[in-house]
Amino acid sequence: MTYADKLLDPRWQRVRLEVMSRDEWKCRQCGAEDKTLHVHHRSYVGSDPWDTPPRLLETLCEDCHGRGHAPRPLDPEAVREWREDIERRLGVAVTDVRELLGRISALQEECGKVAAEAVV
Repeated sequence: MTYADKLLDPRWQRVRLEVMSRDEWKCRQCGAEDKTLHVHHRSYVGSDPWDTPPRLLETLCEDCHGRGHAPRPLDPEAVREWREDIERRLGVAVTDVRELLGRISALQEECGKVAAEAVV
């Protein structure tokens, strides 16, 4: 399923409407009520758009949403959630970014070997 397909999924549409309602159907940055509104992920948690907790989502107008994708510092709470999600998926504690990158590399290599063996 592509990301565009996921945005049409009823689970995302439900979260999207809840966030817009919470934000009173206006842009949280400029207050616009007469522009096209988007729900912006301040950071992602999980692999699907609806996995992100509503506190990490905000209603933005189209203009502010475009500016919202400019680089900015990472939210420490989001980083903690990413780490916990990765630890849960890997089944091990990750205390160092280099260690995490090493584990990801090893998994990619292992997946490549499994894929190659499946072809043979």
